[in-house]
Amino acid sequence: SLAAPRFIRVSLAFLDFRTPSADRAEVDFVQSYESDRRSDTVTKRLELVREAGGWKIVAERVIS
Repeated sequence: SLAAPRFIRVSLAFLDFRTPSADRAEVDFVQSYESDRRSDTVTKRLELVREAGGWKIVAERVIS
């Protein structure tokens, strides 16, 4: 069924933050997702780049 779930709960746990250069950053975290239809827990990495106006997410990957 394509019906929307009755509830969604997402929680994050910070793992690591790195700055490979002054205009790039990487953040690793554990994301736990739960709804009445499914649940999962994955480790993700966000890759960010500093641009005019602030930081932008350029990639999001599951790393485990």
